[in-house]
Amino acid sequence: MEIDFPGMPRLFGLLLTAGGRFIEFEIDTNPTHDRIESVELWKDVTGEQNLSQHNRGTGWGRAALALKVLGELNAAAQAPA
Repeated sequence: MEIDFPGMPRLFGLLLTAGGRFIEFEIDTNPTHDRIESVELWKDVTGEQNLSQHNRGTGWGRAALALKVLGELNAAAQAPA
């Protein structure tokens, strides 16, 4: 997520939902970010992400790695204490 970058809405970036979807967003807020003024973009971009675990030279794609971390966090949260 980026905040207050000149020429862009006040908040923008990429979210990973609990369901494993990637959402690109641009949200304009007031200067203190406590009120949404408009949602410029809210788009599912899951199909555009690098989900490969076998990229030449780099290994795991960023989206594949993000999904792996999400899965591990969810598993740890559900594990008995």
